[in-house]
Amino acid sequence: MFCPKCGTQLPDGSKFCSFCGANLSRTAVAVQEIQDGGEGAEPGLVPVSDPGFAPAGKRIDAKKIVLAVLALVVILVIFFGIRALLGGGSGNAYAYLADGRYELITNLKEGESIQIASARSDVYGTSAYDSLLTFSPDGKYIYYYTKYDGSTASLCRAEYKKLKKDSVKNDKYIEIIATNVRLGFEFLENGTLLYQNADDTLYYYDGKEAVQLGKDVVNYYTEGTDRLIYLSGTSWDDCSLYSVNLKETDKKTKLASNCAEVLDADDLNCILYAKDDDDGTASIYLGGIDRDEEKLLDRATDMAFIGDDIYLSAQNGETLNAYSLVEDDLAAQDAAVTQPMASDFAVPKYRYYQLYSSDDPSTVGEIYTSCTKSVYFFHDSIEDCNSSYTLCTAFVAKYKSQENADGYLLVTSEVQQDLMNMASQYGQGYAGEWLEFCFQRSQSGTTVDYDAYEAALSEWNDVQTRNAIREGLQDEDIPIQTVYRYEDGTLTEVNNQVLGTESVAGSLMFITTDAFTGKIPIEQIIAGSGTLDFSDLNGDAINLILGDGTLCTMSSSAAATYADVMDNMYGNLSALGDKGLYLTDGDGELYVAYAEGSVLGSFSLVSDDAHVLGVDGDALYYADGVYLNNDTYFCDLCVYEDGTSTRLAQDIVLGEMNLYSDDVILAYAGYREGSGYELVMINAKGEQTYIAEDVTQYVRVDDSTLLYISDGDLYYYNGKEKKLVETGVDMVWSRNAMEIKEDLNWF
Repeated sequence: MFCPKCGTQLPDGSKFCSFCGANLSRTAVAVQEIQDGGEGAEPGLVPVSDPGFAPAGKRIDAKKIVLAVLALVVILVIFFGIRALLGGGSGNAYAYLADGRYELITNLKEGESIQIASARSDVYGTSAYDSLLTFSPDGKYIYYYTKYDGSTASLCRAEYKKLKKDSVKNDKYIEIIATNVRLGFEFLENGTLLYQNADDTLYYYDGKEAVQLGKDVVNYYTEGTDRLIYLSGTSWDDCSLYSVNLKETDKKTKLASNCAEVLDADDLNCILYAKDDDDGTASIYLGGIDRDEEKLLDRATDMAFIGDDIYLSAQNGETLNAYSLVEDDLAAQDAAVTQPMASDFAVPKYRYYQLYSSDDPSTVGEIYTSCTKSVYFFHDSIEDCNSSYTLCTAFVAKYKSQENADGYLLVTSEVQQDLMNMASQYGQGYAGEWLEFCFQRSQSGTTVDYDAYEAALSEWNDVQTRNAIREGLQDEDIPIQTVYRYEDGTLTEVNNQVLGTESVAGSLMFITTDAFTGKIPIEQIIAGSGTLDFSDLNGDAINLILGDGTLCTMSSSAAATYADVMDNMYGNLSALGDKGLYLTDGDGELYVAYAEGSVLGSFSLVSDDAHVLGVDGDALYYADGVYLNNDTYFCDLCVYEDGTSTRLAQDIVLGEMNLYSDDVILAYAGYREGSGYELVMINAKGEQTYIAEDVTQYVRVDDSTLLYISDGDLYYYNGKEKKLVETGVDMVWSRNAMEIKEDLNWF
């Protein structure tokens, strides 16, 4: 049994609800009195006054009959109107979460509702709220979760068109489908659904019972009908692929083993999937529910989704030696470098002795002096005396830079003359007095010039690094690849002389052997990864497959901009429409380029302070001038299209912007901590309409209906006026909601 007040499932015969405390025996008596029609009435019958009949002997009042018929019509209109509001037929339906309970809105404009059940959840994450309740496509049921703990929950459903306010009969229209279920499920075309539990077991629910389809399900694919395939396994690169017909769920067929990934399953009779190989490549297979497995490609290396097609690259057996692509102008120089030994850098070690006026210069040999060492003449250094003696100042300025590592300099005839001038000016005038500035040098042993040795050793190590890279390049044969276009089970060759490929969002870049005409400096490889990769090869012409499948070549100027931007580790290249590409460097610079014929033109700078939010066809939406205010990021919302940037709005909160199918954007323009956001509506011309403040959630139902929660209260807005629907609301859902064409968020 279920509690008629809060919807909690209880053991049969319970007298009180263990959740809300309702007295179930008192409710049962009240229900029985209603069913009995009150005291004195015949069991099962309720007295009804029939306006179509009058007591005998009285004339029938035609006016009263007309009024009665009109009243009946009004009742029917109201009844079917409520059914439409509840979701019957093509009408819409709404529900909300308030104080831990789900409520069904029976009259949106009047704010009337029926409690469906208690959510009874202690943990709610922002990202989980949206998934807690879903209307079935047929407009018959509400599927919702209870007891959500942040990971799993109980999956329930209610036949909401039959629910009535405060009716104990509601219990039979509410059921628990399964417990320990992960959030998120998929409806099939007939209204049945697929879901998984916490153990990744896949179940099928046909509206009556849940049937287990497979365990350890990594992913599943369906055409929305009775046919289903799923990948099952405990290792992501070693799964089995199964098919099952939902009309015969006890029968399943293994289609393939050792699968790593399903690449395309739009047609379950033409499934493209991959199996990993030991050499880092993959084998590509084609199979299906009614089709035998067929290998399409060996040694596949890359894949890109472009438009409605898939492009694949695979090694074709040809190779090109990597070293043949390198410009190595250091090879001869490096070959002459030998390993240094410390003994090769031995240098003499000297001692210096003071000379005096009595010494004979002719017997001394080389004579030295010093600006910085103490001399007998001054009993101090010449440098320390230069502030008192002008000739000393001049001497230090002239010769200090010539001192050797020991702090001495050789006395030449010029130096000797300057010393003699100082002795004459400041001395006592006896012969040979200038020698008191001088020293005699004699070798006391040897030492190692470690600076020179370390420099030579560093050069030697650099040579060894270059030699190792040379050997690696000489031993590396680059596999030549073929690029294919895959469509409907068929591969079409695009180019069979490809040196390297790189997938970007919505496009594919590749370099061919004939386009690569230059050589890569070995210094560039050393500064990079030490091996050849696509970033080394892309200095020459780059081939591109654009969004519409057009094959073009990147111009030299576009390639130069691309190379500069991709030096930034956050650089990114993505498709823009059918003929364009946009490029971001991670520091705010945004570039756009378009193909003209078979050549991609130069990249034009759109903004130097941009963050891309989303792409809608040829329209590129981005945030410009991002700034932080009170821990909230704000920006100018801009759109770039047909070579022109338009600023749609200023001071918009970065993130949480939604672009709808009529090109209207709903965004937040302000934030109050703990309260919510200021909600605005922006049309394609950039004209803004203020909706409300302190908003925490909104649902755009159609072009004239908006539901939003402000300060915890649910409001209805029709473009002209706002009406309070309910207070204390946490989340609201609508069976039918306007399509969000692009989620304009930045992370």
